[in-house]
Amino acid sequence: MPCLIPCFYALLLLCKFASSSAWSWNNLLMTSTRINLGMAESVAAGAELAMAECQHQFRWERWPCPRSAFTKKKVFRSLIRESAALHSFLSAGITYTLTRNCSRGQLEGCGCATISSQHPNESPSSSWRWGGCSDNIKMGEQYSVRVLDSLESGQDAQALANLHNNFAGRLAVRHSMRQSCKCHGVSGSCAMQTCWIQLPPFRTVGQALKRQYDTSARVGYSNGILQIDGSSSSVNGAKTSSGSSQILRVSPQTLVYLELSPDFCRANITAGTSGTRGRTCSREKGKGLSVSQRRSCIHLCKNCGHKVKKRVVSVLTSCNCTFQWCCQVQCQTCNTNKTVYSCA
Repeated sequence: MPCLIPCFYALLLLCKFASSSAWSWNNLLMTSTRINLGMAESVAAGAELAMAECQHQFRWERWPCPRSAFTKKKVFRSLIRESAALHSFLSAGITYTLTRNCSRGQLEGCGCATISSQHPNESPSSSWRWGGCSDNIKMGEQYSVRVLDSLESGQDAQALANLHNNFAGRLAVRHSMRQSCKCHGVSGSCAMQTCWIQLPPFRTVGQALKRQYDTSARVGYSNGILQIDGSSSSVNGAKTSSGSSQILRVSPQTLVYLELSPDFCRANITAGTSGTRGRTCSREKGKGLSVSQRRSCIHLCKNCGHKVKKRVVSVLTSCNCTFQWCCQVQCQTCNTNKTVYSCA
């Protein structure tokens, strides 16, 4: 069984990975001999970005996307929903940084995108035109495929599912890109706009991938084809209800997995998780909170058989800040009490 995800440990100093390594520099060179130092640095930065965002998106889930999931070999014995999420986040993170650094001219032979070739259906009008430096998602995707997809050499169910989830991660980056414009004209009249396509904050991509995880689909494997579990549906072509001959394609951005997840309420050495005991939950109220945060004490603690423990901790914060001419902000350090809830 292949490693859950590729971890580029020759780049330890670049991305500050843990000391235990699952892949070496030689592994990376063997899978992609055309990689250069600039690309390797972008890959390392993308992996780091993916780890941080995955941990943020899963901070209120029983499986918190631990850093060890990205750094240990064979974290899961089979492809479950969580490993599908790992593949999609890693693929998206690497695609994102490769796209960004390509447009910045930090990758050899790569620069700003040619909009006419990447967005042929978006034609400029008399009030705006393409210009500036658009982020080169096409090259970012190509480089990401070269680095990640080449690691899946088999044609078994897990290899096919990994490739599908890699693609879903890249697609999340592409679908999140937005058009930005700058006005030109006398006295700010905006008679003409110059527009370009750019990447959003990676948080936007992470939110999309978390939604895809929440709606992921379990698949089976038959005759070299991934099929929706319990039907004759094919990820590469046939979604049908049982006994029906109608074909309906599964959405390319749907994350797929093969086996049900273990009980993450309890410690799981194989999966590298310590259970939910001791996890912090939230009882904050107000607007702007996600459903998972609002229900975190129930989901992480009570539904896992734990009690919710309340304690008051002392934290240091900046306070009484003043502006000093010129040009500094000076603050005092204050000791404040904060109520913390955790599973016990």
